Amino acid sequence: MLRLITLALLLASLAACSHLPNFSLGSPSPAEQEKTARQKAKQDLASGIGYYQDGNYIAAQRAIQGALNLGLTDRQDKVDARKYLAFIACLNQRQAECKNQFRAAFEVDPKFTLSPAEIGHPLWGPVFKSVREEQARKAK
Repeated sequence: MLRLITLALLLASLAACSHLPNFSLGSPSPAEQEKTARQKAKQDLASGIGYYQDGNYIAAQRAIQGALNLGLTDRQDKVDARKYLAFIACLNQRQAECKNQFRAAFEVDPKFTLSPAEIGHPLWGPVFKSVREEQARKAK
């Protein structure tokens, strides 16, 4: 019986501890904050691409732009973000913005290209080709 009472008191004590505030030893270091922001940026990019694939272009644009604002560090992630933002702009008949996003992708990776299916798309394919030709002329 004494063991049962002791166990009950121990469980009650543990339950009470779960309500105590979590005291930290200080704010995260700048390096930890940067790492967290990079992880959040990657998650936002992945979410944005998922929204895009689901046809939710407003949420996709918001998430992808948020990822860029948080500071994507991986070159391919930056290119992908710009590519999807270009696609969204073209889908919404914002040709100038579409071109600017493709230009930004070329700034990150001068060898940036689209898949054959993407290049063949009737909305953004011609815009991509014109920006690619513009970039080739600049390189000469």
